[in-house]
Amino acid sequence: MLYTNVRNGILFISIEDEITENTISNLTKEIDFLLYNQGISLYAFNFNYLKNFSTQFLNNFQNKLTEIFLKCGSVVIYGIDKVYEGIFGKRKDNLFYAEKVEDVYNLLSL
Repeated sequence: MLYTNVRNGILFISIEDEITENTISNLTKEIDFLLYNQGISLYAFNFNYLKNFSTQFLNNFQNKLTEIFLKCGSVVIYGIDKVYEGIFGKRKDNLFYAEKVEDVYNLLSL
């Protein structure tokens, strides 16, 4: 399942349970619409309830991160086990890892 919510100019995306092709498709459409049509450039991804990372999801997510960064956007990934931090790469100025949702606002600002 994919849940989205915009708060204070930040798009919060929560991905829960198993990743399916439908979840990947919905994630792609949501990011594309908000990035290109609405100009949202701040994203917070919640992986607290995600059970696994498939190769297909990782590849698709990496592509979406690249698109966000090319549009001068920033991303916070939170709720991910410390073991997986860095799996999506490291970027000094626009990719951050956090432990909880409250940290998102400290890392991203308009």
